[in-house]
Amino acid sequence: KTWIMYLLIALSALLTFLAEGIQSYRNVNALRAVLYRDCDSEQLLRLAEEGIRYVPYEFYRSRRKAERGYRLQLRLFERFYVEALLGCGQPEAAADYLENGWKSPRNSRVYRFLSANARSILAYRAGDPGLFKQLTAQGAKHLQHSVTCLARLDWLEGRSSEAIERLKAASPRFPYEKVLFAGMLADFLNQSGREKEAQEYEAYVLEHGGTLGIREAILKSRS
Repeated sequence: KTWIMYLLIALSALLTFLAEGIQSYRNVNALRAVLYRDCDSEQLLRLAEEGIRYVPYEFYRSRRKAERGYRLQLRLFERFYVEALLGCGQPEAAADYLENGWKSPRNSRVYRFLSANARSILAYRAGDPGLFKQLTAQGAKHLQHSVTCLARLDWLEGRSSEAIERLKAASPRFPYEKVLFAGMLADFLNQSGREKEAQEYEAYVLEHGGTLGIREAILKSRS
């Protein structure tokens, strides 16, 4: 708990005084690495929850400066909080927070992207290709061109072979993406009756998936 508080104090100060500085960039990347490199969505969720709640009054000489630092801090940690919920396999909670709990400006590109992403996952789970396409379009090119979104759309529209081959041909940039692709492949292959082939991808997720929701889903299916 103590080290988390010191991290938040330091990060709040860096965001205020070194918004464009190299050290601030490195600290933000270190937090992002908790999910994207270490696949530890639960740890990032805990950090983000602290970042959202904690106002660094004791660090600043005036309440006004503390609240200004907190607003900058909040923008960062709210994004991490939603990303962590998605990593934990909780798109319902992510969508609910975006709708009812989000405190930062809602007209930002980040908010629109996160909202479209969370709701598109729910549309995919509901098996609604029309709504899925509509929502991914709202997420702009980054979401529309996402390998996971394109593979999910293939699957929803009955192009199961294309969905599988798209994921197999992808070049994931981060360990988190590699685990996500492997988990989706395992799911698609199992639904296609190719259980033996799916086992290789399930094994990869179980070994490298950390605390990601997709790993927990595979463990649950085996219990």
